[in-house]
Amino acid sequence: MNPITEIAQRVYNNGYLKQNQFIVHLSSPVGMISDIPVFSVTLPGFDINTIEQRDVTGPIKYIPERKTYIQGLFINFFMSKNLRGSPYELVNAWSEYFATGHGTNRFYEDGAGFSRVAVDIGQDPSQPDMTVVFYEAYPRVLYPIDLKPVEEIVPFTFSANFGYRRFEIFIDGASVEGGGGAYSSGYGGGFPSGVGSMNTSSTMSSTSALGGNSSSILAMPGNMGYA
Repeated sequence: MNPITEIAQRVYNNGYLKQNQFIVHLSSPVGMISDIPVFSVTLPGFDINTIEQRDVTGPIKYIPERKTYIQGLFINFFMSKNLRGSPYELVNAWSEYFATGHGTNRFYEDGAGFSRVAVDIGQDPSQPDMTVVFYEAYPRVLYPIDLKPVEEIVPFTFSANFGYRRFEIFIDGASVEGGGGAYSSGYGGGFPSGVGSMNTSSTMSSTSALGGNSSSILAMPGNMGYA
């Protein structure tokens, strides 16, 4: 069989994920928004630190020591006309929760457990083919916004770079790391003492508001295995 024909037949029979079928969920100590259509997402990979072993014959051995997550998560959001309750408001309030122009605002641990970003990939949002969950996430960089004298065809967007401690990949709801971890809908956490959800509504979300009940808010799949 012709290789091109074989590839086409494989696509027809099995299908491939499409890079334009994705949706984002944000959960923070100050509120949450689910089912956010965004302009683009750049999912990071990971690095593995190694230890050199030189007391060997031949080439040096590089022994895997620990997986690290130093690559950024970049999300390019649409700028909603109604900014109250929008992702733009949430990202700014979220960053302010951890750090202000005067320095650290709160201890990292106070809000990190409530800070997550999830990206669902697949044609059916209720049953995504793959979900990537970023734990202990927070907006690390908010990039400049260019205002121009003429309106362009491209949509008005803003971009943020999120820091995080680690991410986990779920395929058909099961973690690729094994151990029985599962991703399920329904945000099981609350808010830190003295911090409530933002009493607003989002025009970017197909569900209600920051802090409102949603069918697809982030859930943490059990114990993360470290302090």
